[in-house]
Amino acid sequence: MVTDHIFEAGFEVEGTPAQHWAALDELRGTVDDRVDGQWYLPGFESTGIALEVEPQRRLLVRKDTMPCEGTTIEVALAASDAGTSITLVQAGFDAVFLEHAGEAFWMAAEHIAADFELFFRFGVQGGRHGRPWSWSGWRSRATSIGLEVDEVHDGTYAARVGLAPGDVVLTLAGAPLLTERDLATVLRVVAPGDDVEVTWVREGQRHAARSTL
Repeated sequence: MVTDHIFEAGFEVEGTPAQHWAALDELRGTVDDRVDGQWYLPGFESTGIALEVEPQRRLLVRKDTMPCEGTTIEVALAASDAGTSITLVQAGFDAVFLEHAGEAFWMAAEHIAADFELFFRFGVQGGRHGRPWSWSGWRSRATSIGLEVDEVHDGTYAARVGLAPGDVVLTLAGAPLLTERDLATVLRVVAPGDDVEVTWVREGQRHAARSTL
């Protein structure tokens, strides 16, 4: 969940804190050209510079790659009846970033949390958060009839196809859109440079156009 610019997730897994710390520490050797104090973070699929290290108990790093560069990420491990309780906390998000990211941020946070837990359960990196994002070029808000465009950015896909504020977008790349989450999912599937069709409604008329993302 995200509250007061903090993203937090927690879970319990089998095995001891020492075993899970060793798995996390082992990832450090997978980073090319690793600098001193740099840790690789499963789920985030990025690195951070250590601020505080308590072996087998707690790791606090400052993320040194985009997106969200400069935020802090804390991993805490504690013995539990199930084996190990692991808590993940990311803090320091910029309020403007959260406002503009919208539903895409929530979706990314869920993928990070799921892949982070996946690593500690099975030793596998899921790679869901690392999928590239395409950029539609518009900002919208969810309404009862779909996504209504609030803003179109110059020089983007949305501008090239002719979208304008007030349009209600129906489909993108053939996928029906109703929520910001629908849009975020499509933008993880299509790639920059793909030729994509969008359909929308304006003043009682249905329109369609296509361009490259």
